[in-house]
Amino acid sequence: MCTKHPDFMECEERVREMLSLSYSDLSRSASMLYHDDMEKWQRYIINGYKEILLREYDREQPHFPLSMYGSFAPGIAEEIATAYGVSPDMIAAAMFAAVGAAAGNKFKVVHGNFINPLSMWWCLVAPSGYGKTEPLAPILQPLHDINKQLIAQTKAAFSSWKQNGQQGERPRKRQLIINDTTPEARDELLADNPEGLLIYRDELAGLFNDIGRYNNSGEVENYLSIWSGKGYSVNRKTSEPLYIQNPILTIFGGIQPEIIANVFRSRGMMVNGFFARWSFVCPTIFAQRTFNALAIDNTIVEYWREFIEALHDEDTQPRTFTLNDEASSIHDRFFARIADELSDERSTSREREVLAKLRVMVFRLAGLIHLLKYGISAPSLIDAETMGAAVLSVEAIKAWNFKALNLIEGDSRQMTQKELVRAIRAQWPSMNVSQFCDAVSLSRDTFNYYFR
Repeated sequence: MCTKHPDFMECEERVREMLSLSYSDLSRSASMLYHDDMEKWQRYIINGYKEILLREYDREQPHFPLSMYGSFAPGIAEEIATAYGVSPDMIAAAMFAAVGAAAGNKFKVVHGNFINPLSMWWCLVAPSGYGKTEPLAPILQPLHDINKQLIAQTKAAFSSWKQNGQQGERPRKRQLIINDTTPEARDELLADNPEGLLIYRDELAGLFNDIGRYNNSGEVENYLSIWSGKGYSVNRKTSEPLYIQNPILTIFGGIQPEIIANVFRSRGMMVNGFFARWSFVCPTIFAQRTFNALAIDNTIVEYWREFIEALHDEDTQPRTFTLNDEASSIHDRFFARIADELSDERSTSREREVLAKLRVMVFRLAGLIHLLKYGISAPSLIDAETMGAAVLSVEAIKAWNFKALNLIEGDSRQMTQKELVRAIRAQWPSMNVSQFCDAVSLSRDTFNYYFR
């Protein structure tokens, strides 16, 4: 009779517990999405288990907590990620950008004296050829369709205005998505579209290289004001003065790891907190061994389209979300933990800038997750589960932002004792723990705590 090692028995118990607790949630979500398709129902649950087990095994890799984003969002992310063989994290980032762009200025999260829009700046860091375009198309397509309609309406309005001798006020240049644009054009569009805009660049290096290309008069500072939603004035010799009040701008695109250092080091983009305002996503790179010919379910695509169109619809009433008591408690604990990290002498100035902005991002992510879960009928109070999902999402962004910072500036931070001990144990897994602890004057309790 073969007796299992105690460590294997503990691991087996942990796996059984995880799968048992997760089945009801996965089954409920699968039934809502695929109640009439048993094959897809089964595949959804299997993919959900794969995600749970992968994250348990690969703890050192940050991930978005997809299973906490409601009933339909995880299914969409997994469906597209499986079809294209990419990480669900990059699909989730695209969903956050799309929801923020569609929501615009309609939805805000208010906590204390702070009013937070849902616009964020997302940067996918992945090698060339990884697929930063095709997998994201189903998520972004509804925004492109809305953009075409707005541009057509703008052309019709200007044509009528000109036919009437340009009598009355100039029509607004309605738009949702802008790509390659000058600062002047961007500012004019922000003034004409207080509902909000999305800058989408397949390669964000182009956007970064354009900063300061046309003029050097405070363009980075204007971006800082835009991220914070603060108004700013624009004075040009060739046009009327503009005042952009409460700008709402979401940015989304990708960049290659080998060029991120060059673009961020140039044009002063590592100062004044510009870097810290970005939410980087550095997804796990998968290499498919077999070609996946499965098509994305049209039902999911149409559901997502209707969801985005409802958020952007002009008849959708503006909403303000606040935290309930339990969500506030979760936020307070998160805020205290960030404060401890800000006070840590080992944190670099750049890391502190990132940590400070995470305290704002957590509210924006809470609002985005709240909308993903409930849509335009979302309740006014954000609950503890949603706030917990926002905190975990911010923790993933923190890890990715530090990784991006390392790509740009190199790893200048010294390892903590915990990191050093864990690295040594990983290099020599069969070492004698007692002898090691005696040699470095480390208590066995502390050693065990580091691996708890």
